[in-house]
Amino acid sequence: MRHFRSSRSALEGPTWGGEDAVPMRSPVEPAALPAAVARDFTARRIRDARRQLARATGFVIDLDGTLVSGNQLMPGAKALLDYVKDRYAIVSNNSRDTAVTLARKLARLGLRVAPEHIVLAGEQAVRLMIERYPRARVRIVASPALAQFAASLGCNVVEHEPDVILLGRDVNFSYLRLTSVANQLRGGAMLMVTNPDLSHPSMDGGVTPETGSLMSAVIACAGVEPVCVVGKPEPLLFREALRRLGTDASSTLVIGDNPLTDGAGARQLAMQCLLVGRDASAVVSSLAPLFESGAEDDPDDGDEEDEDDEEDEDDEDDSGASRACRQ
Repeated sequence: MRHFRSSRSALEGPTWGGEDAVPMRSPVEPAALPAAVARDFTARRIRDARRQLARATGFVIDLDGTLVSGNQLMPGAKALLDYVKDRYAIVSNNSRDTAVTLARKLARLGLRVAPEHIVLAGEQAVRLMIERYPRARVRIVASPALAQFAASLGCNVVEHEPDVILLGRDVNFSYLRLTSVANQLRGGAMLMVTNPDLSHPSMDGGVTPETGSLMSAVIACAGVEPVCVVGKPEPLLFREALRRLGTDASSTLVIGDNPLTDGAGARQLAMQCLLVGRDASAVVSSLAPLFESGAEDDPDDGDEEDEDDEEDEDDEDDSGASRACRQ
């Protein structure tokens, strides 16, 4: 039941430099341009982004790095949710929370988001596991919240002699746990993984290890590949978001900060993508300017022929992630 799409590792990310690849955006930084040119360049990018927002009927929005960073809201996060109203789904590779616990955390930050608007890699991995292996003995190597969620859905959660091991972000992962998991896999258990992220930025400017780092250690030790990896850029989370929104992929806009997860995932389903943040391919550095008043940034101004420039950029075949969960 191994669903590998290519021999290329999921940890390497998608191929961006192939001769047929079309970059999402020219990696030009306004700071590298003369002041007057930089202002025009930035205004044009804001205008293009506003056009994308105006055209979309539904929105798939990333969480970390787009709406929040650690325990802080990103600039423009609340304005974005006010703008999209109920036409959105927050889609995240988060494998520690459930939609209910995450909604409570967001509420404490000032974002009121109903759990049904939240699609998480951890929860979707549990649902997929139950669908594929309904009577399996399952070991959850992840957060207590995810283990409790699995048990609430009727999962037979065990520590010993599992048929399936579901690996998520486990902050209590240790040498002893690695030893135990590796030997259970060598003994015949199957491995499912919530998401491939190696790390995410920490509030002190460093990095926080993510599920992908634990997966690398497990694979190296056990010599066993996962039967699938659920999270972005794989299609499962995006398709679940589209199902909840009731919109077509072609009219739904993905908003995120990571070209290797948000951008690549959008392209697989021919969805438009608006990248924000510090990456060179980002359209704008922050969501905030998109919702500030300014006639020069009116989405209806400018050259109409530019509106469709990006709609032809979604046809390239992304071959980056192996270990895909086919749906």
